[in-house]
Amino acid sequence: MSCLILKFGGAAMGSIERFSKLATFIESRLKYHAQEDFVNLGLARQSQIDKNEKHHSRVGKGDEEGQFDKVAASQNSPKLTEGGIEDVKIVVVVSAMGTTTDELLNLAKTVHPNPPKREQDMLISVGERVSMALLAMALELRGIDAISFTGSQSGIITTSDHSEAQILKVRPERIEKALAEKKVVIVAGFQGVSLEKEITTLGRGGSDTSAVALAVALGCKKVEFYKDVPGIGEKNPKVHPDVEIFSKLTYEEALGIVGEGAEVLHHRCLELAKKHGILLEIRPFYAPEKVGTIIYYEVAHV
Repeated sequence: MSCLILKFGGAAMGSIERFSKLATFIESRLKYHAQEDFVNLGLARQSQIDKNEKHHSRVGKGDEEGQFDKVAASQNSPKLTEGGIEDVKIVVVVSAMGTTTDELLNLAKTVHPNPPKREQDMLISVGERVSMALLAMALELRGIDAISFTGSQSGIITTSDHSEAQILKVRPERIEKALAEKKVVIVAGFQGVSLEKEITTLGRGGSDTSAVALAVALGCKKVEFYKDVPGIGEKNPKVHPDVEIFSKLTYEEALGIVGEGAEVLHHRCLELAKKHGILLEIRPFYAPEKVGTIIYYEVAHV
């Protein structure tokens, strides 16, 4: 059974209308990736990118709202085997919608200038819970069995450091049970539960780390990140939109670039992926068929 983790950032679900488009896109991924070897597929895509773009790729935003529909149509091809959708497992990790986290933090500060960290975690963890429930509903509307889990329900065990917790381990029994029941699992990123059974958050970039940690725990080989940038460049593409985008990087190269301020993936996420050999793809949510940057070991080690 194939396994794939999809991670959608806040920009990808910046409005209620986008949940319907995301659900359509996820449905297409279920069909397109049934029983495929994701690592080989990623490398094959990368080979084509190298031929066409000579190691660098650039993606324009274009029609953001229409792209998910276009990709769904292009990927809704008869690539199913006898097992079809039932032979692929997909776990979707979500961030809070748009600027929800910042809005909740500002709300807290209207009540208390220096909010207690425990209560702040209780408040801002709501953002991802809203996203996970709405996306599960959108999938169910399309006849796709889906279930949403919070970080604690997903078995993400963390340190007790509120607002900056680190993942200690993942106990994915509930996720595995849902996947065995042929459900798409939606997980609230950015959060977990401490050994003292307190809700915790992982800090900025924590949802990306959640996605890789789940890939490790579930034995998935690849994580696809859908972000508001076309990939990783030497500088942050949000600040420098004309920066050249690398089509492929080793883990070491990516860590070096992130350390110099190219804020696309958190260093914890990259370090965990490097340790366990998880292939990472960064794609722009507004053109999800485009593979912006692939992060992996040197080809000889893949």
